[in-house]
Amino acid sequence: MAFHLRLKESMKTKNIKQIELSRMTSITPSSISDWLKGKYIPKQDKLYKIAACLEVDPNWLLGLTDNRNLEQPIYENDDELIDNVNKIPILGTICAGDGVYAEEEFEYYMYVDQTTKADFALRVKGDSMLEAGILDGDIVFIRKKSIVANGRIAAVLLTDSNEASLKKFYKTKDNVVLQPCNSDYEPIITRDVLVIGECVGVYREI
Repeated sequence: MAFHLRLKESMKTKNIKQIELSRMTSITPSSISDWLKGKYIPKQDKLYKIAACLEVDPNWLLGLTDNRNLEQPIYENDDELIDNVNKIPILGTICAGDGVYAEEEFEYYMYVDQTTKADFALRVKGDSMLEAGILDGDIVFIRKKSIVANGRIAAVLLTDSNEASLKKFYKTKDNVVLQPCNSDYEPIITRDVLVIGECVGVYREI
């Protein structure tokens, strides 16, 4: 679950409105509004104030732990939390089924630990990668690459139709084969393809 969704959930649980959270933390209502819309994440000092006010673990707000309970005091000079976070933009939808027109559209930032080496993320539409554990609605983390090894899952652009697709990538002597991981779908065999990057992780909102 993304930061802005956890913030909304925590405010609802505590029955705290935006204006009340602003008053209790001395944070401007416009900043809180932007966070709730998923535009930004608060800096460390403001994150700690919000977490303390809502009585939740700041790591939980960032999606770094499943334990929401605040088990220890929050210290504003504790740099470990923010230092261990990567900021990854979600840039729209990619096809894992029928064709999806490729158009970059920023949704919001996700904050993940530094073990996730990705440049951006895309939301999956379709079930053609079902057997690889990638479901409709999942978010895939993409590392920018112009070349990927055969058998790897790649985000590609079909240049003849301007469709973005997520498939297993195989390069042959004459063509590229984009192999779905669902027996209900046929492979795509083409020369008109541009590799965007390699899938390095999957996130599922619960």
